[in-house]
Order: sequence, then structure tokens, then C-alpha cells
Amino acid sequence: MGQLEFTKDKKYHAGADREPTILNANQEYHRYIRRLLAHGFSDKSLREQESVLQGCVNTLFQKLHENGEGGKVALNLVQWYSPLRVKYRSLRDINKEKTESRIQNGSAVPDFMDKLIETYQSGKISFDQLMGNAEVLLGAGSETTATLLSGLTYLLTKNPEVREKLIREIRGTFQSPEEITITAVSQCKYLFACIEEALRLYPPSPQPHQRVVPRGGATVAGRFLPEGVVVSIPVYAASRSPRNWARPDEFVPERWMGEDEKGGDLASSSSSSSSLFRGDAREASQPFSYGPRNCLGKNLAYVEMKIIVARLVWHFDVEMEDSDEDDWFDQKVYTIWEKKPLWVKLHPVQRG
Repeated sequence: MGQLEFTKDKKYHAGADREPTILNANQEYHRYIRRLLAHGFSDKSLREQESVLQGCVNTLFQKLHENGEGGKVALNLVQWYSPLRVKYRSLRDINKEKTESRIQNGSAVPDFMDKLIETYQSGKISFDQLMGNAEVLLGAGSETTATLLSGLTYLLTKNPEVREKLIREIRGTFQSPEEITITAVSQCKYLFACIEEALRLYPPSPQPHQRVVPRGGATVAGRFLPEGVVVSIPVYAASRSPRNWARPDEFVPERWMGEDEKGGDLASSSSSSSSLFRGDAREASQPFSYGPRNCLGKNLAYVEMKIIVARLVWHFDVEMEDSDEDDWFDQKVYTIWEKKPLWVKLHPVQRG
């Protein structure tokens, strides 16, 4: 495709009653807004914001301990992972309130909103543009991460061998939840492999992301297409196709690990045969999209997922509540999955 940029299809503008955001902006405006936001999602910036993230994670696990009553009460983790679902006010109202407060009072911790607010205060973007982009980041970031967390939790309950390997890694690495930091959790190779495999099997945004062939046409996959043609990659199909993956419908995190990362018990397992997965087309799994319009919050999403999953495994033995449900993944999908309830019992780990 060279350096040509394939703009988003007009469907991304359908029903829009506000000014464009980073989600549906034209090429020039998208580059401008992305530059403003990029610093807030850098590795350095995320480490600076870690205290805020850890505070939210601590609150989540405090509530899970309290409401789970030692594993006696089943909890719907979809609701706990997706707190915005249980708000009675609209996301727009919440966002407006928080943004106005931030403009008036500022923030002690720098984040992705800093540059947006600074640009608004200098008159370079309107309040509507400020609100719209903040709303996209808040809604898209929280719900897609919650989707992956729900899917991975389900997969771990259904795959005890994988779950036990992850338990050994997390509980063998960390002596307390305070040790589960951004830096420390990045060394957990099997955790990362579990997340990658869950993203492959259950991509949070599974529908094709349509793009329009630019002026003059372009060659795609060896075929010339005239300008104006809409093209897309079927994300879910590519992630499950036997053309791309060995045993495509199975949850096998080892496919994402190098030989030097598997260790003795992993390498000897029949599920982790190096020759079996050597031909996997890993690049076919693109849950965060690809190219100049890929997900800006990818780094934040990985940080959140790693810390929350590590904390879940460290704190609890997770048990699926008895259910007549054959396959939790049997769901409708619109922009994202219409997730079913995920009822589990959280048994606190007993430590000496």
C-alpha cells in the first residue's frame, strides 16, 4: 500500500451530531489530534500516572473481596470490569462534568487530557472538540479493555492447565499485590502470552474496519483497486482462520512464546509443540488495528490488562458458577460484543 493513507469509510460519520473526533477525523485533523494525545499514552507518561491507575485497581479488588464474601456469593464480572454500564447518567454527562472540573482545578498528575485542555484554552480547538475526543477516549478505552478482561477470565476458567501455569508464574513472582507494578508485571512472559491469545480468540472490536481506497487507486494484496472502493480485513475471521493458525479455536498461549521462554514443563507439553505453531501468522491478529489509525491507547490497555489479570490471579481462585450456558462466546456483536453475564465465585487465596 506504500505511503497512501486509506481514510475511514463514511459509516464512521453516520449519525454524528458533533464536530469530528480522533475516531472519524479526516487525515489532517487526525494527525493533529493524535500528536496532542500521543505523549499521554507513552511508556514514560503511563509510569507517571501509575499511582492513579493503582488506586483504581485497589478499589476494584477491595470491592471484589467485600462483595464476593469469601467465595460464597457469585459475582457478574462483566459488570465489575465495565463500571460505566451501571451508571444512570449518560457517558456524555459524566464526561462534561469531569472535563469542566478538570479545566477549573487542573490535575496533580499529567495525563492524556493535558494537551487537549491546553489546546482548548489557547483557542485552537473548540469545547465541543475537546468534549468529543475526551468522550471517545473514555468510552472506547474502558469498554474494550473490559471486554478482553471478561473473555480472558472465561478462558482461564475453562482451561485449567493454562490457569495453573499462570498461577505459578504470578504467585511465584509476587509476594504481595504492591509488587505488581507496571515495570514488574512486564517481565511476566506467560501472562503476556495469555493476553495475546485471548485478544486473538476474542478481539474486543471484531467487526471489519472499513477503509476507502484513495485517489488514483491502489494495489492491495496484489490486486489493483480503483479509488473509492471500500476495503477491510475481517478481524475475527483472520484471528480464527486455519490458514493463519494451527488449532485456531483452541486457547494455547504457548504459540506466542519463543523456545527460550517456555521452560521445561511448557516445552514438554503436547500443547506447546514448537513445530506445530511455528507456521502461525502472528501478524494476522491485529486487535488494535494497524497503521496510522491504530489504537492510540494500546500501551494503556496492555498495562491495565496485565495488572488487573495479575491481581485477579494473585488474590483469587476463580470458579465459574454452575450454568446451563454451553459457550459464553456465543454472543451478538455490533460495534463491540454484547457480552453475557459472567458469573463466578472468587475464593481468596489462603496464604500462610
